[in-house]
Amino acid sequence: TQGNKHCHIILRGGGDGPNYEEKYVSSYVAQLQKSGVNPRLMIDCSHGNSSKDFRKQPIVSDNIAHQLSATETGKYIAGVMIESNLVEGNQSIPKDSDLSKLVYGKSVTDACVNWEDTVKMLDNLREGVRNRRRRAACESAADFEAKFRVLLTKLDAVENEETWQQIDDALKGLVSLVKAGATKFETFVPTMKPA
Repeated sequence: TQGNKHCHIILRGGGDGPNYEEKYVSSYVAQLQKSGVNPRLMIDCSHGNSSKDFRKQPIVSDNIAHQLSATETGKYIAGVMIESNLVEGNQSIPKDSDLSKLVYGKSVTDACVNWEDTVKMLDNLREGVRNRRRRAACESAADFEAKFRVLLTKLDAVENEETWQQIDDALKGLVSLVKAGATKFETFVPTMKPA
C-alpha cells in the first residue's frame, strides 16, 4: 500500500540502547524525508529510552524539552509518551486475587513515574513547546522578511521527487509564519507579491 499519511513513528529505544537524543531524531527525520513520508515523530520516555527504569523518564523528557526549545529537531517532535500514574513504581496483582491488597493509583503493569514527577515533566515540556513557538514567531517585519527569504530559496527548487519534501516543508513554514503573525506587518503583501 501507499501507507497511512497520518501515521508517525515512535522512538522507544531498543537493543542498541536509547534513541531519543538529537542525533537519533535528526537521523530518523532525514530517513523519513528521503522516503517522502511524514517526518514528525513521537518519543517514548519509557521502555528502552529509560533502560526500563521509570526513574530515568525525567532525564529523557528533559532532553526532549531541550530539543523543542533550542534545536532544529524540535520542530519534528509531535508528541511524547510517559508512563505515569498517581503512585510511582508498580505492583503485582495478588495471587489470591484479593484486590483490596492493591495500592490505589499504582500500576499493575509497567512501572510509572508518580503524579508529582509527571507534572514537573509536563511543565518542562510545555516550556519547550513555548520556546519552539517563540523561535517560529515573527518579531518584526525584518524578521519576517529574513525567514521568508530562507523559505523562498526552498520553494525555488525544481520540483521533482527529491525536492517534494523540501517544498512541502517550506509551504508549512509559510503557514507557520502567517500563524505567527506575519500578516500584521505592512511589508507582508509587498514581500509576497514578487514570489
